Amino acid sequence: MLVILVKGPNSVILAASLGMGLLMGGVIGWLEVRVLPRLLGAVRFPVAVLLATTLYVGLGLIFLAAL
Repeated sequence: MLVILVKGPNSVILAASLGMGLLMGGVIGWLEVRVLPRLLGAVRFPVAVLLATTLYVGLGLIFLAAL
């Protein structure tokens, strides 16, 4: 969004941003519903929060690098 505000509207940047946001939202939703409950079901809550947060930050950095 910062690029759009600085450089003005650009349909390619807007489409790439929306597509990446949709992809990232889908991946995080899939992780929340399918993967994390199985992996972190028996782990204590503070550890589960720490592991999930680390995973989300890592995914965010990967998607940011891809964009």
